Amino acid sequence: MRLSTFKIWVSAGLSLLVVEFLLFVGFSIWTKSQLTRMERESFANAQEWEKEIKRLSWEMRTVNKKLREQDRNGYDNRSEPDLFESSPPPVFSEVKAVDLVSQYRDAVLSEDKESEKSAAGALRGMGKRGAISLISIISSESTFVKGPLLRLLGSISCHESLGFLQSQLGSQNNKQIQLAILDGLILQPDTSSLPLLKAKLVGVRQEEVRQRILEAMKSIGTAEAARALIFEFENASGSGRAKVLKTMVGMNAEPLTAFFRDVLKNSQNSSFRVMSIRGLVQIGDSTILPVLETIRERDPDEKVKKEADSAIQELQG
Repeated sequence: MRLSTFKIWVSAGLSLLVVEFLLFVGFSIWTKSQLTRMERESFANAQEWEKEIKRLSWEMRTVNKKLREQDRNGYDNRSEPDLFESSPPPVFSEVKAVDLVSQYRDAVLSEDKESEKSAAGALRGMGKRGAISLISIISSESTFVKGPLLRLLGSISCHESLGFLQSQLGSQNNKQIQLAILDGLILQPDTSSLPLLKAKLVGVRQEEVRQRILEAMKSIGTAEAARALIFEFENASGSGRAKVLKTMVGMNAEPLTAFFRDVLKNSQNSSFRVMSIRGLVQIGDSTILPVLETIRERDPDEKVKKEADSAIQELQG
């Protein structure tokens, strides 16, 4: 009886050892397969990282080269007008906006103007879809690429692009990025931008940024925008007044007729009088003809007389 019990225990023990051995073998095989898979994934990831590092390295070399050229040449990086003014080509549904954005940024880096223009037109043709794709990558791009992307975004007229540009206006300190945002707002003027532009104008120290803000206010073209520019003229000093006045020429808004007449009548600055005459001509105010005839005869400055004579001829048609 005892011997039978002993045999049973021995058999059970051997069975457990066999099971444990089989489990160990199975675990070893599984572990090896997992390690092999992880090794393959690591190798693939390493290749991808190597490609990405090479791409980023090429981009940085290109960006640094462009920035050095800008510093040497005083480069104004506003894109050429025909990049945005031409009619957008037809866009087929299978074309992905993200692919066009990638094509555009690569064209900017390589200075391939034809590809840049083609991709820009296609993205504009996509409207809201193109704008959303641009917005999704702008924040992560370098300054050199971000500027053209913001200007392109401004050329796509939709709530998404306008809202994004407005949201960035007060949060960006880089001069080139501020200029790009303002160029975008000029491309799609909207009255809702005016309070933001007026706030941005307060305390701005960079003259180029200040001038671009004035141009953005002019592009809005409303009476309120005109009054804001008149306020800036009255509170500016030195050459700043001349720049504000020059910006207002070509703007046709109700308060400007009386403003230009007042400057023409009371300013001792001959350049101001010349610009006021030009402003009135642009508005098409023919009631100023008798005043212009008097100026042509009596003004002490020859340039003002000549401008008055040209204005009379233009208004009389």
